[in-house]
Amino acid sequence: MIITKFKINTSERKYFMKNVIVFVLFSISFYCFAEEMNKYIREVLREPLPSEDLVCNEGGENIVIQGPTFRYVVERKTGVVTDVEVVREGAIAVKLLEPLALWIDDVNLVKNGKCETKVDVNDKNQVVLISEGTFKSDTSYRIKSIFYNDGVAVFQITLIPDSDWHLTQGIRYEIGAKGLFTHYLHKRRDTYGFDCYQGEIPKIGETARVFTPTSCLEVYSNKSALALFTDMGDYYRSPQELDTGAVRVDSIQGDDVSVNIHQHIIHVGEKGEPYVLKTGEPFTFRIGLAVAPNRLPHPRRHDLRMFIWIGDEKYPYPTDEEIWTVARLGFTLFQMHRLGPPGEPRPPAGELDRVIKTVHDAGMLFIWTANADLMYAHDTEISKRIKEGRWVEWEGYNYGGRYKASMDSFCDLMATCLASPNGLADYRMECNKKMMERYPVDGMYIDDNLAYPNCKRWKEHNHPQKVYDCLIELHDVNWRRRVTLKEKIPHVVLIEHCSKAFVLPVIAPFDMHLFGEGYDFTSVEEFRATFGSFSNMYGHGCLYIGDDETQRCPSASAYTFDLLTGGGQYCTVDWRIWSKKFPYAAGVQPEEINHINTYNLMQYYLGMYETDPLIELKTNIAETYAVLYHNRVSDDCLLIIANKTDTQQNCSVTGYEQTLTKQLTNKSHIAIYDTLSSDVNILHKDEWVGFLKNILVSPSQMKAFYFRAVSLDEPYHIFGGKRISEKWDKDKNIFSVTLDAPAGLEDKVVIGTGNYNVKKVTVNDNDVNFTSDPTKKIVLPKVVYSSKPILVELHAL
Repeated sequence: MIITKFKINTSERKYFMKNVIVFVLFSISFYCFAEEMNKYIREVLREPLPSEDLVCNEGGENIVIQGPTFRYVVERKTGVVTDVEVVREGAIAVKLLEPLALWIDDVNLVKNGKCETKVDVNDKNQVVLISEGTFKSDTSYRIKSIFYNDGVAVFQITLIPDSDWHLTQGIRYEIGAKGLFTHYLHKRRDTYGFDCYQGEIPKIGETARVFTPTSCLEVYSNKSALALFTDMGDYYRSPQELDTGAVRVDSIQGDDVSVNIHQHIIHVGEKGEPYVLKTGEPFTFRIGLAVAPNRLPHPRRHDLRMFIWIGDEKYPYPTDEEIWTVARLGFTLFQMHRLGPPGEPRPPAGELDRVIKTVHDAGMLFIWTANADLMYAHDTEISKRIKEGRWVEWEGYNYGGRYKASMDSFCDLMATCLASPNGLADYRMECNKKMMERYPVDGMYIDDNLAYPNCKRWKEHNHPQKVYDCLIELHDVNWRRRVTLKEKIPHVVLIEHCSKAFVLPVIAPFDMHLFGEGYDFTSVEEFRATFGSFSNMYGHGCLYIGDDETQRCPSASAYTFDLLTGGGQYCTVDWRIWSKKFPYAAGVQPEEINHINTYNLMQYYLGMYETDPLIELKTNIAETYAVLYHNRVSDDCLLIIANKTDTQQNCSVTGYEQTLTKQLTNKSHIAIYDTLSSDVNILHKDEWVGFLKNILVSPSQMKAFYFRAVSLDEPYHIFGGKRISEKWDKDKNIFSVTLDAPAGLEDKVVIGTGNYNVKKVTVNDNDVNFTSDPTKKIVLPKVVYSSKPILVELHAL
């Protein structure tokens, strides 16, 4: 493993090394094969998250704030960030090339400011610095710098001139950095973010400018990200044709791209009217930085397959059998919509105790749903404030101010300001604490996590301007929620719905991101360009099939994008599985349940939590794709080949020699299981090349092959259940394999017999029926899994 050597002085080193040691220890445990061998998914789901603590070094000329993957450096004498480094897998993914520059006209605060900087808060979750001083000889300034353990930093800057200052250029901030960037995103201040512009970064020497009110400007790829943002973007512009921000690419060396990014608070052109900073009057604005990756990966990351129970007035809670059905389909998270305020479940409340117990018994995690912008009308505090005439303090305007579900009268919610002003943020945290005291939840899903700019109560809510994007406050609420939950739930799963708004400071506190709402795509490139950035945080995507027939993504297509881009992202809802029970279901295909069962269990059996990073392979035909998953513990592989054209293709995998052969040992044969047709092939390793050629794939379909290297001198497990361990006792002619799968699932197991005949198969020492295929040299016992791994033994002759 390569650990990057940061340039830090002696007084900083002991603080930095503490977090490096944490990173190294986690990396060792994450890649410790022997330790992982005895784990199964129910254990992995409940493992605590890796450390996310901040360490602040106050010594020397700089103050250094070290996080799990990132490091911020603040110069004491100016209070400005002079360096940022972000590490991914031991290599630098983002680094500043020059200090963050704050320009007031042609005066740069970095070079002209002089102040004292003190540490106001030094906590493992947040560090706050206060800098006070002067620049330009006659202007006082104050910077409150807040560093969060999710990689976000917010700087509140106040300027107080001793005399009128007529700005003829304005106020802008800019940053020069290099990183693994491929695309950029722009979030407008006057829209909710669903329409964020996303596109490829400019060519070398070119600049992409934005001319709309600006909120967040971000460069990113699937490996790293750097975002600038502000709550006062485009506060004043004269004349109006001036730009509000820009991204410029200066150089590209390999994967490293050097960029310059800036945003304007005030922008004045040659023919514009100057903006006056008046004598003695404070002018305050906030700017911020966010980076990714912002936390260390958790091995469960690609096994968070989520099911959503929405219910209705007639069936608000699922039955035990429905919960077990969900588990047997391979889902690991069970989310409940329309459950009520956190800690106050809908009647009959006793039902929730039963549901959570059954969810846990079935091996899943339980997720409580809340909204970023809505609260139940019957909530005690909401009712009280409406009665007292104080509702304006929290009032919001999404959904016209109130949302009611036609099929469920309990679902009656009041719109709240996303900034959670005037004590609303505190109240939300109190409700979350109450929820955790009463119920053993494992996490929360936050719906509508979008920075809507439609608050009509901007004065009552203390917003700095009428058209206001509250992304800074929204981030703070989300971050507080994460800290509150993690104190009680070390393995917490925090999920949000961002749709297409991958605005880094808003989504940074979350582990999972529901980005689909029925969208389909023509290519993997389009999918990655739109949704690919969640992985730069070591986050997990949720691809959701909606019911809008004009744009919905069929389940087969959804799983294609899922498996081509990381796995585990597919999620679904109750009315798609029980469409007769919920008559408002729309667009459900007859074969949908089969897709869910096939593709979820395929991933469950592979053990996504033990897989290496996804390997992309080349194919011989445009718009066809191939990827490889390799389980580093069991040495199993899953090969996905997909055809996104509208005609049948003979697809061949090319350029695999140095990739696939690494996954195959020097054993004589390769056992291949076609997960869709259930066909088995046992090939000599020299025949492997031919197998990868001319694979017939139907239009908009994919094929999935499960394979491993084997020797015919002994039996071996091929497919069915997650293999925990296997052993061949040559003296007794007994082959033993320990398998894990959802409790209650009945399924076949495919076992290769090698050069042996089989007289019986037992499961936990009980004889079971099995079929055999001598030509394929396999046996197929049918088993029923339990809450603990089962022992399957093949008694050979």
